[in-house]
Amino acid sequence: MKLKVLPIAVLAATLASGAFAQTAPVQDDTGPAPAVDPTVTSSLEDTTLMGPFYTDETMTTLRPVEEMRAAWAAMSEENRTTMLRDCEGNPSIKYREFCGAIESM
Repeated sequence: MKLKVLPIAVLAATLASGAFAQTAPVQDDTGPAPAVDPTVTSSLEDTTLMGPFYTDETMTTLRPVEEMRAAWAAMSEENRTTMLRDCEGNPSIKYREFCGAIESM
């Protein structure tokens, strides 16, 4: 019976030690946050940023290329960088056409 207690104690100590190895979360201090709505998880979901690129409220029809270029040029560099980053990490079909259009600008 004593031989069974020792492996159980070692297993319990091993499983409990993982909790001690955790560290505090690291804050990202790379600079100011982009000027997007803080309640939105992606700039692609921010209607104030995306609105100028679409012809309708439902954001289903993109504007002509010339108007998209003008809207892109009117945005801050910070917002453009954020949108490009969000396009790279977004596999959604919903934004595929938009992301393809701004990547060529």
